[in-house]
Amino acid sequence: MKVIAYLKNHSGTHFDPACVAAFFQDWDSVLSIRDTFKDFP
Repeated sequence: MKVIAYLKNHSGTHFDPACVAAFFQDWDSVLSIRDTFKDFP
């Protein structure tokens, strides 16, 4: 996924490294939330 690379590459310059680390620490939950709250056209 492009977004993963983007977040990791900009950690410390555009995004707080602690927030990026916390986000990826519980990646399975992030994906579950995404699936639960999908936008439907």
